Amino acid sequence: MGSHRRHGTILYRRGRSKRRTIIRRKWPLGRARVKRTAWGSLQNGGFEKATPIQADYWSVSSNDIYFENDYPLFGSRYAVIALSRGEQAVLSQVTLPLHDTDYKLTFWLKRAASPMNGTIRISLIGSSLLPLTYKASAAPYGQWRKFVVTISRRALEPGRSHTLSIRFKAVGSNLLLHMDHVALLPK
Repeated sequence: MGSHRRHGTILYRRGRSKRRTIIRRKWPLGRARVKRTAWGSLQNGGFEKATPIQADYWSVSSNDIYFENDYPLFGSRYAVIALSRGEQAVLSQVTLPLHDTDYKLTFWLKRAASPMNGTIRISLIGSSLLPLTYKASAAPYGQWRKFVVTISRRALEPGRSHTLSIRFKAVGSNLLLHMDHVALLPK
């Protein structure tokens, strides 16, 4: 990994200054070669390009997942997951090609009804990442919560696209969740 030197000046509060050498490291792949969107290796992670029944780049397994525009956390839209007891639905997307680095998957959830009993299962198909399961009750009622999943570079095949799959399942009651700003970023 190359580096170059640059001289800079540090200015302290009381007017004193000190000259020092700053060493900057170059990006290992070159920033131009890493293809990213505002949501990292995902596209339309904020569901901005969506109609009430479909969102660009996302696959939806049933009509129980739809897209609203009233009071999103970010931007102008969010996904609504509305399942009756015993139902399940999947929201998925094929990622842009991933590079040989660790990644961080983030998403925001909010429960719109209480109480509820269900699960959210995250998997990255095409990787060795084991599926992660959260209880739907981990999302607070009426407030957004950020969820973070760290994905090791050893779980990925560099240069390949993978499929992010988010499976929602209503177990003992109805499930009503809101989801916004899904991102897959290099760590």
